Amino acid sequence: MEAVRLIIVNIDALFEFISVVAALRALPYTKSSYLRWFPAFLVFIFLSETLGKFIPIGFHASYLNFIVQSAFYGNLFYALTASKKMRIFITIISVSFIISYLYCYFFVDLTRQYMYGFAKVTMAFDFFLIFFGMLYLYQQVIDENNVPFLTSPAVWISLGVVIFFSGFSMALALYRYIIHMDLRLFGWRLYNLIPRLLCIVLYSCFSVALILFRRNAKKEYLETLKLT
Repeated sequence: MEAVRLIIVNIDALFEFISVVAALRALPYTKSSYLRWFPAFLVFIFLSETLGKFIPIGFHASYLNFIVQSAFYGNLFYALTASKKMRIFITIISVSFIISYLYCYFFVDLTRQYMYGFAKVTMAFDFFLIFFGMLYLYQQVIDENNVPFLTSPAVWISLGVVIFFSGFSMALALYRYIIHMDLRLFGWRLYNLIPRLLCIVLYSCFSVALILFRRNAKKEYLETLKLT
């Protein structure tokens, strides 16, 4: 049981670290692409999550993480969207979430114990990511000119985002019920366990996306050399 508990405690960090390694290996190819912020983002998430296990900064780290995620995912879906109107909408929504998190941090969740403001904004943020992730996947499915579905790095990113934030939003929505019924698995309350297990999906998808991007970029580079 202790071995299982130790694995669960660190499972998210393990998969975050794997995605960081994949991002750093792909760094020479992502610098001028829509993935250019991925390495810095993944390193930030890994360090903040790891430090949070040793230093009592959970409240501050949670807010900082989601402020950074609002900017990161907003920029990502902005880059993946061709529509000018949709890009304006994404920009407005992303900035609105950043402002909302800052407002709740300074004026709402003052007790730093019951983060109800954080939870409400995060549920809305989750819906935003699920919507744009599913919209991107739908566009890729109906576009007959696209490359095979599962060879696209952005498809894997969107899949990971949709699955992770769908589960995470459910855990947030059921937070009070989980607390009231004291629902646990392996001694862990479900609202802590569910995000950890979902990290396996999210960061595995990120790793696959980065590996695919690196492979595709190398392939294009070699083909360019052959033509010259």
